[in-house]
Amino acid sequence: MTGPSPDPAPEPIPDPAPDPVPGPLPEPPPPRPLTRVAVAKNLPLLRHRAEAAVEAKAEQARARFATPGKHTIYDRKLREAERYLDAVGRGQSPNLAAYPYLRAEAGLTAPDAEALARLWVAMAAQWEAVSPAIEAASLRAKAAVRAAPGSAAIDAAVREAAALLDAVGDPAPRPPDKPRDPFRPPAPQQPE
Repeated sequence: MTGPSPDPAPEPIPDPAPDPVPGPLPEPPPPRPLTRVAVAKNLPLLRHRAEAAVEAKAEQARARFATPGKHTIYDRKLREAERYLDAVGRGQSPNLAAYPYLRAEAGLTAPDAEALARLWVAMAAQWEAVSPAIEAASLRAKAAVRAAPGSAAIDAAVREAAALLDAVGDPAPRPPDKPRDPFRPPAPQQPE
C-alpha cells in the first residue's frame, strides 16, 4: 500500500546573528539646539478678531461724519433736499408739506428750509468724499489680515489700518448756530 509520504524533517533554526558592534553601545550624538518656530496656534481666530477690530475702527471713522444707523434717513433727507432746491432753482415756492424732513427740522438745525437743504447737500458731498476712503482702507486691511502668515503680520495690518482710518478727512461741517430749543427751559441767569 502506498500512501502519502511522511513530512520531511524540519529545518534547523539558525543561531541569531552576532552583534554587529561588539562591546558597549556608542554614545549618542549631542542634542541639537532647539529652534523656535513662531506659529500662532489659532490663526483663523486671530484673523477673525483682527477683521472685527478693523471694522470697528472703520465704524469709528464713519461716525465722525454720520451717525451710525441713520444712513437711510440721511439718504432720504438728501433726496428731499435736492428736490426742494431744484424747485427753488426753478423759481417755485415749495410747500413744506411735501418735504416732511425739512418741515420737521427747519428752524432747529438751520434758520430756514433752504439753508437746511443746502446744509444737507454739503454734508452729503463731504460724506461722499470720505466714505470711499474709509471703505478702501477697511477692505485693504482685511485682505492683508487674511493673507498674513502669522500674528505679527496680522497685528501690523491692524495698526496700519487704524492709522489710515484715523487720518481720513476732517470732521463733518457743524450746523450753524441753533436757535434756542423750544423744549428746553432757558438757562438761569446769574446775578450781577
